[in-house]
Amino acid sequence: MIVLDHSVGWPKIEDLHRLAGEEAVLDLTVDPPAIHLRSQGFTLNEEAPSPGQLRMVRAFDLLGASIGLAILSPLFVLTALMVGLTSRGGVIYRSDRIGQSSGRFAALKFRSMTRDAEARLEGLLDSDPNARQEYERFHKLRADPRVTRVGRFIRRTSLDELPQLLNVLRGEMSLVGPRPNLLTEVERFGPAIDTVLRVKPGLTGLWQVNGRSNLGFDERIMLDIDYALNRTLGGDLKICLRTVAQMLSTGDNGAY
Repeated sequence: MIVLDHSVGWPKIEDLHRLAGEEAVLDLTVDPPAIHLRSQGFTLNEEAPSPGQLRMVRAFDLLGASIGLAILSPLFVLTALMVGLTSRGGVIYRSDRIGQSSGRFAALKFRSMTRDAEARLEGLLDSDPNARQEYERFHKLRADPRVTRVGRFIRRTSLDELPQLLNVLRGEMSLVGPRPNLLTEVERFGPAIDTVLRVKPGLTGLWQVNGRSNLGFDERIMLDIDYALNRTLGGDLKICLRTVAQMLSTGDNGAY
């Protein structure tokens, strides 16, 4: 049972109905202040977090990011050296992203691509229909000509995202949340983007621990909505532990 506050509005409910699948059933009986949408395997809770809950999440973010920076500082230095010594360009890449309440911020990453990345991508998509189809579905390419040799390694191990701990300390991101979206990705969400942007984007999240780039974009939207409407501190902790386990795993975790 999905319970949505009446203030969500019908466009957003219709969007959730579409994302939830054909088996989802709208219950048009309004039980103020809630409207009910039934769907197998997809449950939402539209209750707004209390100020106390928000303070706990922020404290969790600050503590986790501070400990992470202290413990992982040698990896920061090593990764920066690997990136800087093996390819031309800056060590840190700043990517414009959409944050909580549609605010924009620069998400920090270790650079994993060549300096002419956009030209390489454009050339590949123009010449290879299969690559274009893959990029349109996943917004990523498994055999990406833009990614350097070191870039492939730091992406597979998620080391490229370590600088986002600084975004967490600055309050632009949380340790756990929906994936930070590019400006060009917002249209794909439709009305559901308002739901996703209720919370800060995360360094990790449901997408990262449920298949990552092996998932299609619509599946990612589902996970982002599910997280935004069901966030709990206990759930965040579980996602963090699963993320660490995936980083240490040698199997295919969908990172590339």
